[in-house]
Amino acid sequence: MRNKDKIIGLQKARVDKNVKILDRFFDEYSDCFSWNRPLGGSVCFPRSLISQSTFEFCEKLVKEAEIMLLPSRMFMFGDNHVRVGYGRENFPEVLQRFADYLDRRFR
Repeated sequence: MRNKDKIIGLQKARVDKNVKILDRFFDEYSDCFSWNRPLGGSVCFPRSLISQSTFEFCEKLVKEAEIMLLPSRMFMFGDNHVRVGYGRENFPEVLQRFADYLDRRFR
């Protein structure tokens, strides 16, 4: 507990950096997703604009790209959104793999 301020500060800086990366990603992939920038936290639920159920999309994504997103129906939130966590240190690399996957499959 003595280091909580340092730990929280480091995590907040990471999340702030990653959400800026997401801003650019969702601008680039506005044909695939729309999103409302979260006010806090390290999770968002962008709306999928891909003509495929998000459940099927997420299943294929984990098998083909080894990236796990969760379909919104897992949270009783319909089938149009995916849950994206962006609090990890390696988030930029994973997001690039996701972009590569989208480019191969949907562009």
